[in-house]
Amino acid sequence: MGAAFGNVMLPSKIAATHIVPCAKETEQILHSMYESLGTGLVPLVSEWPNANNLIFNDGPLTRKDDRRDIARQRFAEPETIAPTAETEDEERQRSQMIYYVECIPAGTWLLQQIYSKLPLDQMELGCLFDGLSAFLVSPTIGGRSAAGYGQVQLKIQGIVGNETVNWPQEWPESIQTAIKSYQGYLKEKQADLLKVLTVAREES
Repeated sequence: MGAAFGNVMLPSKIAATHIVPCAKETEQILHSMYESLGTGLVPLVSEWPNANNLIFNDGPLTRKDDRRDIARQRFAEPETIAPTAETEDEERQRSQMIYYVECIPAGTWLLQQIYSKLPLDQMELGCLFDGLSAFLVSPTIGGRSAAGYGQVQLKIQGIVGNETVNWPQEWPESIQTAIKSYQGYLKEKQADLLKVLTVAREES
């Protein structure tokens, strides 16, 4: 999936298109993707709505500054600066900021394509589908998922090697084997991986 270690960029073998809503204005963009799907997976093109019927603003919402919220400081040290009159006033301004979010209504069909640019070995295939499996436990896209936004119902259709993938059916046996191999590798190398990640964090 690509990565970066220090100033070294590692290219990915996986490519993913944008997540595009099915609308009359996007028909040409999605044509090749739509034609490859099985019948009944996506509504007929004639039933796709106009894009101007898909977007609406939700709000007003208020923004809170997360930098001093210890519960949200998962990967960074929270600020411990003693508050002053100036910082307290600044804090009030931050928490009182009002904004709107652009949404699409429930029931909108979205299409995305994921494909490999280069052949994947069993470990790489296991990594991809282990990540997909984790995402499918609670699939959301976009922001404000904690407030219930962005919940999606996924259908996955594709080909891996000589096998067909049709989610929500179970992954083919070869993919399940690849996932187990990948998870086993992570457990086996857990100490080494944590050591590398710890060193990288201390250096940064």
